[in-house]
Amino acid sequence: MIDLLATPLDQLVRILEDDYGKGLFHAEAIYREVFKKGNSNVFLAPEFQASPKLSQALTGTLRFDPGQVEKRFQEDELTKFITRLSDGLKIESVIIPMTRHNTLCVSSQVGCRMGCAFCETAKLGFKRNLTPSEITGQLHNARHVLGADIKNVVFMGMGEPFDNFDAVMTAIEVMNAQKGFDVALRHITVSTAGLTTGIDRLAAMNMTG
Repeated sequence: MIDLLATPLDQLVRILEDDYGKGLFHAEAIYREVFKKGNSNVFLAPEFQASPKLSQALTGTLRFDPGQVEKRFQEDELTKFITRLSDGLKIESVIIPMTRHNTLCVSSQVGCRMGCAFCETAKLGFKRNLTPSEITGQLHNARHVLGADIKNVVFMGMGEPFDNFDAVMTAIEVMNAQKGFDVALRHITVSTAGLTTGIDRLAAMNMTG
């Protein structure tokens, strides 16, 4: 199963090359349809219309599940929305208006185990980590369901991002891809309660862009 919202472009290229004899051409078509246009049915793209055998081979192997936007509401200038995940748990995301574009505040966990006294999420306790697709799905829903022009992403929603390090880094890689969501790394902020192991791991990655 290929989880479209959680598969970095280079990994998708390798899958198509190794398993289907295709590659970058069709991988970029998938990224364009899913991330740029918000289309879940990639088989309607001209690249796949011209490759019916590939479409047939991929049928049933592509997973696309950004979660369902269950509720949207305003708090002053903020737009908040609740996403119901496939297991019924819910997360909150926030669209923050800026001068020219919008910033999206995303969650990285359902609940949190840090126990910060000032934080409302801490009262929920820790339920589970979000998957990469449940993180990127928040950006998909903000852009393609709610129609928000999102240029910045901040990991300041529910959960401690560095307590879910690998999923957060995968989500950032997917968000950053120019052929996809195209959110520059300098426009992505990861906020932490001070989990030093995560800070050290991120520093060692030397991410720029």
